[in-house]
Amino acid sequence: MASPHIAGISALLLERNPKLEPWQIKKILMESAKPLDSTTDPNAQGKGLVDVVKALQMATQPVSEEKQITYTSVVKQRKLLEQLNISVKNTSKEVMQGVKASLVSPTSDIKVTAAEQDYGNVRTGADVIRNFEIEVSPNGKPSQYNLSLKLNYTTPSGQKKTDSYQIIHQVPSLAK
Repeated sequence: MASPHIAGISALLLERNPKLEPWQIKKILMESAKPLDSTTDPNAQGKGLVDVVKALQMATQPVSEEKQITYTSVVKQRKLLEQLNISVKNTSKEVMQGVKASLVSPTSDIKVTAAEQDYGNVRTGADVIRNFEIEVSPNGKPSQYNLSLKLNYTTPSGQKKTDSYQIIHQVPSLAK
């Protein structure tokens, strides 16, 4: 239920400063958030609770020119960094213990920069999300790419299992 609140705060930010870019709004929202004491896991709570007053104050100040697309110093070509939120849902009748996932790209056009994630124990019916980061090569073309996800876990009886999945990911165009 955070999405409607964030959308509303984003609208207020744009009302205050219509020249804000989407990446600047995200930066303001994240920098004005107060961490919640309930957990230290950013995947469980995000960055925290947005301080609307602080966010609105930040919207009127100059925002640094930190870009979401970075440039390499040698060739000055753009590269795209993406975050994939991959959900693991346990549809079995047993708890999946010590779930670890690894994401692999079979092509050199996509480099997985955060390739391994720990999902912990996933109980029956639970759905756990972790973030993987990928970098798309400047030579990569807008296309669908197959990524491989491997899940390693232990059953309650102590049996070690590995499940493999193919993930189809659509890479957007880097053209302006």
